[in-house]
Amino acid sequence: MPIKNSQGLYPRRLAHISHNYNQRDKCGLWDYSESYSEILARCDSEQCDTVVFALYTWDTKSRIAKTHATIFGNSAHVRRVLLEAGDLPADAFPKIEDLTVEVWQREATMPIVFQQRFSGGGQTGRSHLIADLPERLFDRTTLVIICGESGIVREKRAGGFRDDFGFMNWLDANGVLFILNPIHDFMGISHGIDMRNKRKHYSCGGRTVFSVWNQGNGRDAEVSVPWTVFCDGKDVTNTVRELVNPIAERPDLRIGVFDVTS
Repeated sequence: MPIKNSQGLYPRRLAHISHNYNQRDKCGLWDYSESYSEILARCDSEQCDTVVFALYTWDTKSRIAKTHATIFGNSAHVRRVLLEAGDLPADAFPKIEDLTVEVWQREATMPIVFQQRFSGGGQTGRSHLIADLPERLFDRTTLVIICGESGIVREKRAGGFRDDFGFMNWLDANGVLFILNPIHDFMGISHGIDMRNKRKHYSCGGRTVFSVWNQGNGRDAEVSVPWTVFCDGKDVTNTVRELVNPIAERPDLRIGVFDVTS
């Protein structure tokens, strides 16, 4: 069951946003910007306070300006939006160092901005992530981990986990209740390692881990929904309420709503 947010800090109702990134909008872009205002309105109508987009969210070439006024519009309930921005080429995926993740908060005119530290192997990137964690912690409860950074703890083939960088100790010491884990696209089983096992592991100790990814890489055909939620060591993805055809012009666009405090 979802945990009780005893501190009264959001997220209390969270929206996961995903689409098929192979589908272009009217301007030929494969981001979310053209549909953003409709997505925001739909999430606000569901009284969501936190909106987490799958990555590759906002192309810097978009004709729609990315400002505080655009991000929050006329919404009454949305308090925080997490997205990724950058130059998204039409025929290739950008390098992670050319992209930035932005956390927009209603109370601040500008977002908090940071970058993904690693996507594969390498000790330096992991050390940099640990150093970055204080900047990724919001409201003393909510941590942002980007895509493959969820590999900070290694799963042993023989079972169990190896935490060389003290990530789990950091989560415990800092009272993290929620981990927001936006992803570029579906990460299935790689070399015998299932990323879902790591999300479950991170949720142990009373945390909730939210992950959402874009559809369209082919591997995602093995799952029915483009998100997972783990709460205190349990997979509660089936409690996410998916909105029916939320954006009529984009049947590939999916919105899942999760009630944190229910």
